[in-house]
Amino acid sequence: YFSLMNPQNTRSNPRMTPAVPPPPPFTFSSPTDTPAGARYRKTAEGFKADIPASSWLMAVIFAVISASSGFLLMAGINGEEGAPLSFVIFLAALSAITATFFAFFILGREAIEVRGNRLLLRKTLFGIGLSKSMHLHKLERAQVRNRSGTRGIGLAIYGTVKDQVLELEDDTHIRKMGSNLDSKHLYYLRYLILDAAKAFKSKAIL
Repeated sequence: YFSLMNPQNTRSNPRMTPAVPPPPPFTFSSPTDTPAGARYRKTAEGFKADIPASSWLMAVIFAVISASSGFLLMAGINGEEGAPLSFVIFLAALSAITATFFAFFILGREAIEVRGNRLLLRKTLFGIGLSKSMHLHKLERAQVRNRSGTRGIGLAIYGTVKDQVLELEDDTHIRKMGSNLDSKHLYYLRYLILDAAKAFKSKAIL
């Protein structure tokens, strides 16, 4: 009430300036401006890009598990009484699965592919892998985010790590990829995906 009766005592509110998002730490002049280790090639329906997903820490962990399960398997088979069949099958499966993960963290690659309106996300080993699919026209957000968590597939590994991941969101799902990739590789994949989404949406408008 006092300020209304005494205009001299009123304070003008500072103008609110819209927040400007910080520029990305890595920029690229074109899709062929590939960071070291990345591969890019055009296809009839779009493009393919992949990056090595190597992680020596994870490779060592899975190598130890695979070797240990293999040793236990051989000891059980060669024992005097022999190991139960279910135990042998479990150890054989564990050894094979962990050996596959070991190979992935040595030779595997994280890949994206654009086929028309579809964006495919893949983890591949020797070119073989399962895909997750999204639609470019439904893509709402592509962001490189920090995350905290324990590395490993269902394993209680000492300590937590804080790494980065590329997070993609459409109207129904949030997909994440690249937890073992360097920041520059994550921002390169983000650039490719946003560039493809922008190009598709501009064609749809025309």
